[in-house]
Amino acid sequence: MKYDGINPIELLEEGEPYFFLRGKDVHAIETLEAYAKLLRADGDSVGDKELQEMQSRFLTWQLSNPDMVRAPDVHKPNQGPLISGVPRNWFMYPDDPMNPEERKIARLVFNTACKVVGEIPFQDGTFATPSRWKERKELHGLQSKLIICHDGGDMTHILGINDPTVCADKFTELMEGSGYYVEGLTNWYSAIYPT
Repeated sequence: MKYDGINPIELLEEGEPYFFLRGKDVHAIETLEAYAKLLRADGDSVGDKELQEMQSRFLTWQLSNPDMVRAPDVHKPNQGPLISGVPRNWFMYPDDPMNPEERKIARLVFNTACKVVGEIPFQDGTFATPSRWKERKELHGLQSKLIICHDGGDMTHILGINDPTVCADKFTELMEGSGYYVEGLTNWYSAIYPT
């Protein structure tokens, strides 16, 4: 990296403004990606590669420390873009109360999916509670620990819904190693149960 072993703040001119990103900033990875796009547009492949490596380091840290990742100056749980270490957009009903086990399983599924594909998968409205499922009058998964809706997102591939995949095998292995299994219920949602 450009400043390995050097404190870049010491290189600043007097009064020169600077911007600082921390690993726990939920927007850091997106910010690095935006800057990497500008470098690619300028033809700077070396800088782009360095930023991709930095993004990977940020992602690894965030996946290892999900409870520390938050939006700056957001200290109350469930008020920022993360809910229990999981992006808010991954919840079908983000304001629904979840019990501690449901939050733990949501975090486990999210972290496992990230490990399997090496990045944060594209997904919206993934998790729903079994109680919400019952309210919706859905027929399956009512006795599960958590519902995973995968229609139109990367979880369809990660779970191997349409075709068995290497990702699905790895995801299944990691989930079972954590004491849970996924049961496909329809072509658009699955459920988590204890093994």
